[in-house]
This record gives sequence, C-alpha cells and structure tokens, in this order.
Amino acid sequence: MILTKQDFERLYETSMLWHEDFNSDPLRFDGLFKEGYEPIADKHAIFWFENYASCLMAQMYLEQIGEDYTVACDEAMCQWTIVSTYQANWATV
Repeated sequence: MILTKQDFERLYETSMLWHEDFNSDPLRFDGLFKEGYEPIADKHAIFWFENYASCLMAQMYLEQIGEDYTVACDEAMCQWTIVSTYQANWATV
C-alpha cells in the first residue's frame, strides 16, 4: 500500500512542535525515553492518533519517505503518538 502526504494528514487528530516542557515529564510518554530517543524542541513534532490502527498507517507513511520517528503512548491523553522530525503542513505555513 502506498500512502500519500494527504493520507498522513488525515490520520492524526492533532499535532504540534515538540515543547521542551515535555522532557521534564518522562513518565507521560510511555516508552519514548526508554528507547533513548531524545526529541528536540522546535525540531521534532508530535502527532496524536485516535487509535493504534491510524498510528500504524502513519508509521507506514513515515517509513515510506525515510523519516525518523518513534512511537509512544501519551499517558495524559490516553492516545498513541508519533514523535518525528517530519514537519506537517502546518509547520510550513
């Protein structure tokens, strides 16, 4: 299956640039810091997904385009997330 940029944009519920305050709460994003992945404020973005199936499809797109990413569960929001260097449409406006 080939996914497009537009497909990716329709999979996530909300997103934003990574904020340095997230680094001060390592328990919030289960699994993120355990793997040694260290997001950088204003370089990485975080995308929240309504369900794991959407998160899996988004991972397929990021792998397709060779983008760096990691998956974590946001315990505060009870949602799956992808943290990546990928910049969505909002980042280029």
